[in-house]
Amino acid sequence: MPEEPETLSEWLLFQADNCPVLPEAGEGFDASEYDQQLAILTRAMLSQRESLQDPGPEAAADLRAWQDRIPRAFEKLLDDCYTRELLGNVSRMVKRTKNLFAGGSVETLPLGVRRLLGEATRAYVRGLWHAAVVLSRAACEQALKDRLGEAVADLETYIDRALVMGVVGSHVNP
Repeated sequence: MPEEPETLSEWLLFQADNCPVLPEAGEGFDASEYDQQLAILTRAMLSQRESLQDPGPEAAADLRAWQDRIPRAFEKLLDDCYTRELLGNVSRMVKRTKNLFAGGSVETLPLGVRRLLGEATRAYVRGLWHAAVVLSRAACEQALKDRLGEAVADLETYIDRALVMGVVGSHVNP
C-alpha cells in the first residue's frame, strides 16, 4: 500500500498521477502508450522551445499531427507537464527556503538592490541557478554603484575601488 501523502504538494502529485491528461482522446487508443507518446512529444517541444532549437522536420510534423488530431492537446499537455514539474520540485523549494539566511534587514538597501535581491532569492528557491547567480551579481554591482556614487566599467572595478576606499572588507559592518 502506498504511503499516505504528508503535504499538499505530495497529495496533489498523487492526484495528478491518477488523472488522465486528455480524457477526450477517444476510442482506439492504448491510454498508457498514448500518454507515453504524448509525454515524449511534449517534452521534446518544451526542450526545443526552451533551448531555442529547431526540433527537426520529423519531430515538428509529429507535433503538428498530434495538435491537429486533438484540439487543445498541447495546452493541456503543457499544463500537465508544468504542474507535475512544479509539484515535484516543491519539497526542494521548501528546503531551500528554510536554508535562506534569516538574519539582518535589507530595508536599508536602495530599492533597486532590494528588487534584484528579491528576484535572486526567488530564482534560488525555484532552483534557477544561473538566474540566481546573474541577479545576485547584478545586486552586488548595483549596491556598490549606489554606495560609491559613480559608474565604472564592471563589477571587478567596483570591487577594487570599494576595497581601496574601505567600503567593503572584513572590518566593515553591514
